Amino acid sequence: MIDLAMEPPAVAAAVSRVVTMRFANAGPDPLSNLVVSLDVPAGLGLEQGRSQFHLERLDPGSLYEHVLRIRPPRPGDFTIDVRNLSFRNGYGAPRRERNRSVDLVVEPAEESLAPTLRASGPPPAAAVPTSIFVSYRREDTELMVAGLARDLGRPKRLRRVNVFLDIRDIRPGTEWSIVLDEELRACSLLVTVIGPKWAERGPDGRAARIHDSHDVVRREIATALERGIPILPLLVKSTMPCAADLPGEIRGLTRWQAFPFDIRNYDSSVEQLARRIRAILADRAASL
Repeated sequence: MIDLAMEPPAVAAAVSRVVTMRFANAGPDPLSNLVVSLDVPAGLGLEQGRSQFHLERLDPGSLYEHVLRIRPPRPGDFTIDVRNLSFRNGYGAPRRERNRSVDLVVEPAEESLAPTLRASGPPPAAAVPTSIFVSYRREDTELMVAGLARDLGRPKRLRRVNVFLDIRDIRPGTEWSIVLDEELRACSLLVTVIGPKWAERGPDGRAARIHDSHDVVRREIATALERGIPILPLLVKSTMPCAADLPGEIRGLTRWQAFPFDIRNYDSSVEQLARRIRAILADRAASL
């Protein structure tokens, strides 16, 4: 009744990566009060993510994605056992599925990520993982950025690149503003997702949030401009804002060529976006 899948099915060792367990209701009736407990092998190096969670409801044909961040120290074949998967079916009767699991293959770390002995000097730049910071407004494009960040992070699209997304990568109990500042100072590229409500005026015609000096999105763009790192505006059902409509400190955003993302051709758009990001990162690495 519940289909399980792991995405991606394989990751590289010695690298912090996000994996997603997918729970899909393959039956005709809604399920309620789902309780799930996982046994995550210690060899996967779990860094972030819950081993137990609860869902109020899972409708027919719908999908729940449970995110884990891992850093497996060595290659191997691993199995995440679903120790408990209980729920109530469409008639309210309790059910429990047993002996469920998903497999995850940890491949050998790529040679370029392995430590290199040198006579002197710092380690090679390739040993430092590249990172991308995804900036967006939750009321604007939250529904699509989580899936986009996950799909961009697949090994065949952006190898050796960490994709940072706040709703997924900030641990509970940490000061989120400090984490954002650290990621903004370390990232190599800022992807700014601009949807139809990105610069929308507030209720009663009040100024858009982008004109608020405390606006988080504004601060993210301003930091990237100040650092001089590349910025990739990603347009989702929207157009590039005019410089005159932006506060002075981020008008430089309009100098960067935007990427129109076609939701209707999602897979093709993700592939094209990944290629564009790879080219930007390669140009930046060559210029350093």
